[in-house]
Amino acid sequence: MSRKAPQITCSEQERKVLERLAASRTESRQMVERARIILHCLSGKQIQDIAKECQTRANTVIKWRNRFIINRIAGLADAPRPGAKKKYGAD
Repeated sequence: MSRKAPQITCSEQERKVLERLAASRTESRQMVERARIILHCLSGKQIQDIAKECQTRANTVIKWRNRFIINRIAGLADAPRPGAKKKYGAD
């Protein structure tokens, strides 16, 4: 028997942003997937069920769930990567 993760909550404004991101056709695929994962978590589904629905691993669901709890919507963005600095700017 799997353990049930504690329920997470969000404000109505955050839910609207998540729904917009999940339905977006112009946002990155990763951001859409992350928003869908969080919406499933908000509905109270178990992590294994969310992973199956989103065709991902349970660890991925846990990662984005925890980042949402800590940083809210900003936590769904990519974290800075280590490595060499960019040589060329946006120009």
